[in-house]
Amino acid sequence: MSDLPAEIKVWFSRYPIDYMGTWATTRYPAEAVTYVPKADAEAAVALALEQACEVLDTAGDSAVTEALGQKLCCSGHHCGCQGADVGSFLQHLIRDLAPPAGVAKLAELRAERDEAVSTLAYCEKQWTDTDRITHAKMLDERARADTLAAENARLRDRERVLVGPDGQDAAFDRADWFWRTMDPDDCGDSPEEAINRAMVGRFCVCEIASSYSGPTRYGFIAPVLDPESDEEEFVHFATQQEAIDAAKARAALATDADAALSVAQPAGMAGKGGEDA
Repeated sequence: MSDLPAEIKVWFSRYPIDYMGTWATTRYPAEAVTYVPKADAEAAVALALEQACEVLDTAGDSAVTEALGQKLCCSGHHCGCQGADVGSFLQHLIRDLAPPAGVAKLAELRAERDEAVSTLAYCEKQWTDTDRITHAKMLDERARADTLAAENARLRDRERVLVGPDGQDAAFDRADWFWRTMDPDDCGDSPEEAINRAMVGRFCVCEIASSYSGPTRYGFIAPVLDPESDEEEFVHFATQQEAIDAAKARAALATDADAALSVAQPAGMAGKGGEDA
């Protein structure tokens, strides 16, 4: 906090400002507070002050309760009621600190809540025994679905720990079925077969899934690095960007190899011609 400016500038506008915050938010984000809609901020202030008043009503200490219960005749000049006690007078002073707009917003929110609760209670009264049984079953199914989702997430985390980032490629290579995620109809016993069914050329990166729920990898078909071989291979990576960078590099190597071969072939043919001559 020592890096914050000694003063904060305030900018005036012809138009109302809908959000409260701090100028330091954009300059010092680590120490800044979050922007909050002005109406919500004022309602929060009103709620906090109301909760403070409720604390006075529920004070557990007997000495505090006795002190708050002492009569205080204000003659109507402060809290508006003759013979108020100390606690009521303090509550009046606390509530007086709340912004009027916040009090109104808080009352509006509470009215919406009470209406929603009342509507729900009314609907529940209209339920038949069958409705209640159905509702209970729905809650059970929702809880079961949440449990299954949590278990599924746990198993996935466990799989990531067991396989590890370096083991994804091995698990992918062990799979017996592959398909292109953009079109599952492009599938086969190997990634090359899946890509060839899509009629995708060399060095074109595709996202290939393996088995039913095996690892998904990004890869492309490229000639093997052996210049004397005409075979191709599927090269795959964990991320799309890695695959794209590798495809560019392999394509450049293939271009250089073809260029070198085209230069070497005429020289070789010329040498044979000289020998024949």
